[in-house]
Amino acid sequence: MPDYEIDVKGVDYIDTFVDPGPPYDPATGPPDVWYRRVLEQLPDAVFAFRHDGELTFVSDSVRFLLGHEPSALLGTNALDLLHPDDLERAADTVYNAAQVEGWRPPRPMRLRHADGSYATFEVVGMSLFHVEEVRSIVCVARWADDTARVDAIIGHLAAQAPLGDVVAEIVHLMTRPGWRLGVAIQFDDGTGHLTVAHTDVAAPLVELDADAAGTPWAEARRTGTPVFDLGLATTGPATDAARAAGYSTCWALPVPDPSHQDALIVVWNYEEVEPELGQATLLDRVRSLLGLALAGRSRQRALEHAAATDPLTGLGNRRAFDVAFDVALARAGATGLALVLVDLDGFKGVNDRLGHAAGDAVLREVATRITARVRVGDVAARIGGDEFAVLCPGLTDREAAARLGRDLLDAVARPVALEGGPADIGASVGLALVAPGPGAVDGARLFREADRMLYEAKASGRGAVRIVQI
Repeated sequence: MPDYEIDVKGVDYIDTFVDPGPPYDPATGPPDVWYRRVLEQLPDAVFAFRHDGELTFVSDSVRFLLGHEPSALLGTNALDLLHPDDLERAADTVYNAAQVEGWRPPRPMRLRHADGSYATFEVVGMSLFHVEEVRSIVCVARWADDTARVDAIIGHLAAQAPLGDVVAEIVHLMTRPGWRLGVAIQFDDGTGHLTVAHTDVAAPLVELDADAAGTPWAEARRTGTPVFDLGLATTGPATDAARAAGYSTCWALPVPDPSHQDALIVVWNYEEVEPELGQATLLDRVRSLLGLALAGRSRQRALEHAAATDPLTGLGNRRAFDVAFDVALARAGATGLALVLVDLDGFKGVNDRLGHAAGDAVLREVATRITARVRVGDVAARIGGDEFAVLCPGLTDREAAARLGRDLLDAVARPVALEGGPADIGASVGLALVAPGPGAVDGARLFREADRMLYEAKASGRGAVRIVQI
């Protein structure tokens, strides 16, 4: 008798436990038949093969893990299931397994799915040649593609790969054998619009209205928490399509984006259940990885914006102007282009009389006024201490250019209210126009001519506009 006591619940449990009897029913056959039936229930793939690689046993789990019919694999060579690049590693594993009794440490190998794709498995092998009834090498392959895909996603994140590449890996991560799930991920493609990456999901379940009130995905976005619709009671117009595809449940999981265009994971399940433990764990990992990708992109955008923005005025800086200038020049042959240079008059006196803080306030106000006067599609930048530039694609009419120059002069010349008193400043404007036509536009010449016109405007007594057409 044991020298400890069993609590009442333990006694009750033991009293109600039914002895299953021998490990097999004589009616089902000898023990090896019973053990085969046990193996066929395992979630891992079990293979047995001879020295020459001929498969003598394949567990039923191979059907949903790799899509192969187990009986069709019997008699074929086990090496045919391996990725060509993994054959050397497999040969080494089989050799070691054949030499030493006992299980060998697991090794990653890619096994071929029936559709021709490959998935990563952790494979352990054991020599059972010494067992008369077996006389084979037995390998157990456990699904490990999760690890490989997560490593690939982390690699993409570290390399700051496009978000679409990261999402594609995440979608693949959600495509697991034995999980009959449809997965669609909505995310901002970088243009401010939602795009969708998905597994093989029917079009009506991909093209979802992200703002459809009352739906699981809209509620998930609104509340910031996962929503599980068991029985498809709230999926609205997608309900019929989901039921036609055989689905009975929708899971919606939001993923916050620091740029305020949240991503969303929508999962369709054939079973009317909430995520089971393994699924919930993977979904948490997927949300975390997607969240990292979104945060990384947001940080990258912030860095790019800071690198291209004048911190004082919020306009583009010289670097951003040079990039925009190159783009405008490439299109100028088809559209024409105007380059406007604006230089402030009397700015040094503001700094001398009221201080640099007042000068900064003047520059900010001038930037605001210039932005308000240019056309939609024009690009304004601060390219020097008190010098501004405006790129005007498609502006080739001399009179229209002169009106824009005078508008800018009038806007800048109004006094700027400051704590130490109003600041009276003016401006001079130089414009160079190039009409559409064949051949490349000489950017250096265009800038040089606009700068010459600015010099002439300042030399004429300031507060003037000068234009040249080249």
